[in-house]
Amino acid sequence: MRALKPVLAVLCVFSLAFAGQTGKIAGRVTEAGTGNPLIGTNVIVDGTSFGAATDENGEYFIINLPPGVYSVKFSMIGYAEYTATDVSVSIDVTTPLEASLESQAIAGESVTVVSARPPIENTLTSTKQYVSGSLTTELPVATVKDVVKTLPGVIEHDGMLHLRGGRAGEEMYLVDGASLVNPIMGNNAIPVNPAMIEELQVITGSFNAEYGQAMSGIFNTVLKEAPDGVHANVSFRTSADQDYIKSEGGKNGDFKDADFYSESLEVADGETYRAANSSEHTLGTFGDPMSIMDADVSVGSGAFGLVASMRSYNDPGRLPGISDEFSSYQGKLTYQVGGNLKLGTEFLYLDQKGMYDPRFDGNRVGETAGELLVTDWKYALGQYPRTEAQTIQFGLSANYVLSANTNVTLRMDYLSKTQEDG
Repeated sequence: MRALKPVLAVLCVFSLAFAGQTGKIAGRVTEAGTGNPLIGTNVIVDGTSFGAATDENGEYFIINLPPGVYSVKFSMIGYAEYTATDVSVSIDVTTPLEASLESQAIAGESVTVVSARPPIENTLTSTKQYVSGSLTTELPVATVKDVVKTLPGVIEHDGMLHLRGGRAGEEMYLVDGASLVNPIMGNNAIPVNPAMIEELQVITGSFNAEYGQAMSGIFNTVLKEAPDGVHANVSFRTSADQDYIKSEGGKNGDFKDADFYSESLEVADGETYRAANSSEHTLGTFGDPMSIMDADVSVGSGAFGLVASMRSYNDPGRLPGISDEFSSYQGKLTYQVGGNLKLGTEFLYLDQKGMYDPRFDGNRVGETAGELLVTDWKYALGQYPRTEAQTIQFGLSANYVLSANTNVTLRMDYLSKTQEDG
């Protein structure tokens, strides 16, 4: 293959301030019946090292929480233990959580309540929407893009996402605070595997100064951290056998039986229209069915956590020489050093091979390579342009908690893409 347009982009970032990746829980603890504040109540987030104690006003806050769903325990000597479950924490959002403890001289059963996200967040200054990682794997969709394009303000056109009517390429893509925007093409360099997502935040309105180089909106993704234990999942999906099927019709039905009407002098008859829109013809298909394979594993043990995911996709195409395939390998490793320091690293690798398209980003699952096929080329099978690309993203992070209300995060990120078209 002769290289016609090699592209290499390398990005290294050292930053103390970047897009939010964590959330916050805050509230007030009072005594049931009197409503008086309870000073020194212990507030613990189950399964984590996060916690706080209430001040003289009975108020508390817990910062630096990764997005997710938690159980929070409130305990104080002389009062029944109080547990709030299903407490949802989202990126850059303060989750309010109040508690009222019953006075109790002798230890008894604890009180458990189920928390729910408020229907309206009256502190927001921009339009934000949240997609949980469980939603991306539970819905009958193949990609995260299929979920995102169902949100208000987001549409898909020609395979590209548009926010608030803006142009493609005007969005910022962030993963754990690192930019995944191809600086040459302006598109998303690496689509994140659904199994790797803890939460996706979509900002379609105004956004803070911490987000730069974006006009239409922000896609802010936080990768999963491994829970305790070992968990694994493997799935394989395939289409039916692709026998030869051909349609002479287009988007408006069969050309042979359709009546043609036009108010334009430039289009004189139906034959002219059919010639100008020959790409609407659906060519038949020979070859193997499309296939998608996903495999992910997580290993967590105390301070150590590893999450890894693999996705493989293959579309044999409608004719020889126009196949579409990619393999994506992604992982995240975290290590808690003592009570104040947390280290992390993430790695994303994408290997793509397919028909050339300026929008080609490897995220073709659920579409067919034949969608880009123009029938005028169907007899020149060896002339279809091809694309081969390899993209690597590597990041290191260190988060240090200075006090109950202050933490510092240092990141270093590397992004490289090599692409050959020919």
